[in-house]
Amino acid sequence: MSRYTIHPLCVGAIHNFEKSTLTYLGNVGTKVSIPLIIWAIVGENRVILMDSGPDDPAWVRANLDRVVEREPGMDPVSALARIGIAADQIDTVVISHLHWDHSGSLELYPNAEILVQREELAYANCPAPCFCRTYAAPIGGHSPSWHRVARRIRPVTGDFTLAPGIDVLHLPGHSPGMQGLSVATANGRIVLGSDTFNLFENFEQGVPPTIHTDIDAWFRSLERVRAITDTVLPAHDMKVLERASYGA
Repeated sequence: MSRYTIHPLCVGAIHNFEKSTLTYLGNVGTKVSIPLIIWAIVGENRVILMDSGPDDPAWVRANLDRVVEREPGMDPVSALARIGIAADQIDTVVISHLHWDHSGSLELYPNAEILVQREELAYANCPAPCFCRTYAAPIGGHSPSWHRVARRIRPVTGDFTLAPGIDVLHLPGHSPGMQGLSVATANGRIVLGSDTFNLFENFEQGVPPTIHTDIDAWFRSLERVRAITDTVLPAHDMKVLERASYGA
């Protein structure tokens, strides 16, 4: 059976972030730093990327009024180079969902097919008003950067096997078209659920994120993942970065 290694690569951070946004109004007033992570999945003579992180911090600030801190050498190309991967080696980018901090900088991967759930594509262009900035949505007067690579986006629907040992899971709740990856490793199945699980405690304690479009769907997604594995890597937990890789 195919086995892969997962490399979490930090491409920026948001400091002084309100933790209650991540834990369904628990921890009100607690401020945390959250990493913005892209995931390089390496094995079977290929490299698959899950999520592409934010756009350049200057663009994010100018267009979305968000502050992303990015230290020198933390850009995606440099982060990949540190593990011996060139951006043009990546043949597939799986975008978990189209929030601005997960779907930027896609021009950096010129040879990659980009996989997005069809339901997410539809919602991202015309979301509820409270999510217009989160999606950089046209209906809110924005111009999301992923539009510039639309010709390379392949809409997908539901669950499917992406490669031997890698399954795409439709995990709605945080967003309608949220998708994650179940990855076979030497240490068993690991699920990358993106913002389904912002922090380890979302999965371990069954606490949903405050940002969601369907709370009941989130709980169903939680139970789906728990039936598959007890090993989850969350999207915005600094503890993830205590290890350079997982599954080896």
